[in-house]
Amino acid sequence: VARIRQRRDDALSQARQEVSIWSTVGVQDVRNAFWAAWKSGKDFASRCTMYDALFMATRREENFAAIVLRLVFQYVINLTMGLIGAFFFFMYNVYTLLVSYGSSFLSGMAFFLLAVVAGMSVVSTYLGAVYSAVAGGGMMLLQHAARQAAIEQGARRQA
Repeated sequence: VARIRQRRDDALSQARQEVSIWSTVGVQDVRNAFWAAWKSGKDFASRCTMYDALFMATRREENFAAIVLRLVFQYVINLTMGLIGAFFFFMYNVYTLLVSYGSSFLSGMAFFLLAVVAGMSVVSTYLGAVYSAVAGGGMMLLQHAARQAAIEQGARRQA
């Protein structure tokens, strides 16, 4: 089995060297590597959050909303760690693909930098959108709590 796998890898590497990393096949391999790393990072965040929820120590005075809020913040932290780790894994995969495609140093460096900038922009945009959504939701909850407190205070004055 190992000998067959080695022959397959050699044939694949030789075929990749016939086309370049800049070809549609090479770019598609890099895209597949990115989205596989992306899925791996999101799965990591989900799995860690599930374990956090299972082993979360709750206090008696905590209500359901406080527990859900803690889990949301924990998911955002886990998502950040997962996607950053996945990004580094993606960079390593790009390097191995560059070696497999047999790119020249300058061509490989240019492609690697382009892939790093593109991957970093996707990860930072996504995390920025998640942080914005969480901050916006938090602001909405604070405004709702302030309105509710004002209504309760007005009802106490009238009573």
